[in-house]
Amino acid sequence: MPGLPLAEFTRDHATHVVSFGAYCAAAHNIRRFYGVETAYCFDWWVTPLTGLAKFFENPDADALYRSTDLQPVVNDAGIPVIINRHIGIEYFHEFKVTGTEDGPRVAASFDEDVPKARDRTAALIKRLMALNAAGNRIAFLRTAFPRDFDEDAPALCARLAAALDRCFDQATYTVVMASTRAVAWTLPPGFTSLRFVATQAADWRGHPPDWDAFLTSTGIVLPAAPTPG
Repeated sequence: MPGLPLAEFTRDHATHVVSFGAYCAAAHNIRRFYGVETAYCFDWWVTPLTGLAKFFENPDADALYRSTDLQPVVNDAGIPVIINRHIGIEYFHEFKVTGTEDGPRVAASFDEDVPKARDRTAALIKRLMALNAAGNRIAFLRTAFPRDFDEDAPALCARLAAALDRCFDQATYTVVMASTRAVAWTLPPGFTSLRFVATQAADWRGHPPDWDAFLTSTGIVLPAAPTPG
């Protein structure tokens, strides 16, 4: 079914809160703030808006790891990341890495790890798609990727909304897009943009007080865990 605006969605609790990227910080802080541990496929990828739309138009692990589409990014220290050049998703954590003084680098023989990465991703995709069930209320949270503002964001958001409507036709969902910049384009129904205020620089995990303030501002809550005993 079509997504719900955030104000309507938050009249009741969510059953699931899922990261839509674009970075690791979203998944890390969702888990920390809501006390959940379930992993989904976007948790440790870097996913531009175009990659998110293409993923839901064809949520298939084989397409994500097709050898002809996997392009290593090479610099003087090695390979920091593998990019799916067709879909646009960046894989920093899907393959074996070695430590260097410039940070972790993907092993040159990363292609040997493709089957394992593909199988792991297939299981995460299956888990994600299984959320499409009557009674499920899914909040998808995303932090903006700089490239989102350079691409045809209105068209990509419309494509993403249409794909989500197909993939989650039994569940109820909303999409919240966090951004430190004002979103100048019109979002589809069921999509909401909220300002993320970063009060200080932080590492990949983000600054917890900033994330706590943002996640509180969404009004999205999960049902309280039952008290033991």
